[in-house]
Amino acid sequence: MITIIVLVAGLYSGLNMKQESLPNLSFPYLSVTTVMPGAAPQGVIEQVTEPLEQRLQNVENVKNVTSTSMSNVSNINLEFDFGQNMDKAMSDVREAIAATALPEGAQTPTISKFSINTFPVMSLSASGEGSLEDLTKIVTDVVQPALEDIPGVASVQISGQSVKEVKLAFDQAKLAQYGMTEASVEQMIQASAVEVPLGIFTMGKSEKSILVDGGVVTLDDLKNLAIPAVPASAGAGASGAGQGGAAAGGAGANGAAGGAAGNGAAGAGNGAGAAAGIPTVKLSELASVELVSQSESVSRTNGKDSIGIQIVKSNDANTVDVVNAVKDKADELKADHPDLSLTTLLDQGKPIEKSVETMLNKALFGALFAVIIILLFLRNIRTTLISILSIPLSLIIGVLLLKQFDITLNIMTLGAMTVAIGRVVDDSIVVIENIYRRMSLTGEKLRGKELVLEATREMFMPIMSSTIVTIAVFLPLGTVSGMVGQLFLPFALTIVFALLASLLVAITVVPMLAHTLFKNGVKPGKGHDHEDKPGKMAMGYRRILAAALRHKVITVVISVVILVASLFLIPVIGASFLPEEEEKYTMITYSPEPGALLSDVEARALKAEEALLKDSDITNMQYSIGGSNPLSPGPSKSGLFYLQFKNETKHFADKKEKLVADLQALVPEGTWSEMDFSGGVGGSTFSMSVYGDDLTAVGTAANQVAELMKKNSDFKKVDTSLSKTYEQYTLAANQQKLSQYGLTAGQVALALMPQQQSKALARIEEDGKKVRRLREKGNGDLRRHRGYPKRRAAIPARHSGADQGCRGRPGRGGTEFDRAGERASRRDGKRRYYGFQRRQGIVRFARSSR
Repeated sequence: MITIIVLVAGLYSGLNMKQESLPNLSFPYLSVTTVMPGAAPQGVIEQVTEPLEQRLQNVENVKNVTSTSMSNVSNINLEFDFGQNMDKAMSDVREAIAATALPEGAQTPTISKFSINTFPVMSLSASGEGSLEDLTKIVTDVVQPALEDIPGVASVQISGQSVKEVKLAFDQAKLAQYGMTEASVEQMIQASAVEVPLGIFTMGKSEKSILVDGGVVTLDDLKNLAIPAVPASAGAGASGAGQGGAAAGGAGANGAAGGAAGNGAAGAGNGAGAAAGIPTVKLSELASVELVSQSESVSRTNGKDSIGIQIVKSNDANTVDVVNAVKDKADELKADHPDLSLTTLLDQGKPIEKSVETMLNKALFGALFAVIIILLFLRNIRTTLISILSIPLSLIIGVLLLKQFDITLNIMTLGAMTVAIGRVVDDSIVVIENIYRRMSLTGEKLRGKELVLEATREMFMPIMSSTIVTIAVFLPLGTVSGMVGQLFLPFALTIVFALLASLLVAITVVPMLAHTLFKNGVKPGKGHDHEDKPGKMAMGYRRILAAALRHKVITVVISVVILVASLFLIPVIGASFLPEEEEKYTMITYSPEPGALLSDVEARALKAEEALLKDSDITNMQYSIGGSNPLSPGPSKSGLFYLQFKNETKHFADKKEKLVADLQALVPEGTWSEMDFSGGVGGSTFSMSVYGDDLTAVGTAANQVAELMKKNSDFKKVDTSLSKTYEQYTLAANQQKLSQYGLTAGQVALALMPQQQSKALARIEEDGKKVRRLREKGNGDLRRHRGYPKRRAAIPARHSGADQGCRGRPGRGGTEFDRAGERASRRDGKRRYYGFQRRQGIVRFARSSR
């Protein structure tokens, strides 16, 4: 009865265990990402990376601080010792960030933990026949909510969707006519489109909550927004107020805002004497106000505009169950929306199911061969069946214990079960063979229960010592420190639990079944007297054993020679953290040259897409340009191509290399490369870093090391992370000229900077949702400030021509040409460049960062 209860409990545990691809590894790393749109790498270093580094280096138990600064984004990686409480570490990092003063325009830093469960378990690509705007509506209103309602789904992230935004294009002539600036209008919009709670007030006999609402909700409200106007003729009379505003702006952070305040003061002064009040003008008369749809990134699948959908499961959910539920829901959505296509790009459940199926097949084959071998040696059906029962019983008991320790079914536990199949049957074979032998002896005095107990007691010490020795071999695998220990702990525990279960079965279930099936003993002539009449195989073994005992020295020498010879096979076999799995897919990255326009990158991607779709071996192709992703945080112009191939594709490694070479030849601008994940799990990728305070010296040393590696034929590919450079122009301020006009270099910089990026001013309501941001229409082309056409930057000054203080001419002020790195890497506050190397067939050298 106890055996049946344990069997049922084990089966129930096995059917309800979580299934994962790998154990849930806890990495002692935190990543701090800060986005600063429009900033160059050097500006990101000085204004974001360095202040954060100074704070984060003082966080408790930080081992290493590594940073990468690139256009628009700063990424800082913090390494802690294994075993560190990462929740406490994240809290400490959050406090350090809160105490850091970041520049205006920098977004709030985000902190990310590295965990297997944070990666998507499934990735879908949605495409359709209509426009991207129509597709976005279906995905956000139908697909995303449906997937989020699936049990076990933690989050559904979408990318590449169309976003509606209200954009303004100011009419400079109208602004000049009413004595306004862009800054003053922006301030009026921000001040009008507000909802400010005032608190709780007593009104009559009850308390009421009071809220000030600007009433700018819809697009029409925005167009009809009344802006206080100061005609150009009146602006001269209020020049004193305007200058005062400019002076106030110079003392503050934003000269343009100060000028706007001056204009506002002039308007107020003018209106104070007017009985009818301050004249106003509608916003639609000062600027074009339009609702546009755009996407932060370009995503296409199989030649159509698409939206990426990433499904992340919750920590306690079963990967296979979540993936299968998502597949079922995707089929329902496609049936309800015939124009919607959902293509599966990533499926982590499939390899897990394949692993479970493989383990079951191996277990069945192992059990079958065990039956044959045991039957061959014992030559009795009943003893063979008793021995074989120890395999499923031991594994089921092991699964029951794994469930109690909250260990999942993954590649390590399944592999351990496969290894244990051949070992768990040994103890049972020894016990049942001894019982059967004692029953077969003609001179055996004991019978029945006494014989079974004595035969089992006789073998207890040998099988227990054998089990303990085997446990002592595998258990230390789980005590290894670091990520390897986390990975092999489930493997070691599975082996230990299965072996302990096999020992328990051998001394309990096996004797019980032997007593039941051999209640009447062994019939005369059916048993085998092993001592009096050994078989031919036993006689052959006796002769070999006798020869080895007669020639002890020769036996030892032969054993040592075989051991030493086997060690020479290690270089041939190779070594890696995890074996590389040959899957018929690849990820190719495209990095454009520094300074390339996003429109040019998109055109090149379309050219590459056209060529890739002609390849008959490619089944699915998806790529994204721009935006941000986990591999490139922050705004980027890089491209990521995901390609799926037919399972029967031959010479896959050569095909991938040829594919990258063909793309490089097709689009020579920029760099094409295959993304390699083998540096972290599997493979033999190796990275080497060069540190120093002098950028030139570090770059020279990195190139010298790379040249040495290239001379070694064992290296397949050698590359460094030395960054290519932007063409950089420096506007050198002429302080004397600026002083003549009552300006500072900071005012000029702040007046020019907003033109590089758009900024959010307010939110309006569209289709019942307050999700549309009002943004000023930016332009990163500096020509718009000087003569293209004849316009000047909106910098408040005493006289016209305020940009004379930064003209591009020799002297104290001027435009200097320089080059700036596309990306800068630092570790512990020092410059660094590094790369990967890989030996021929196993290792390769790939660029890690710039």
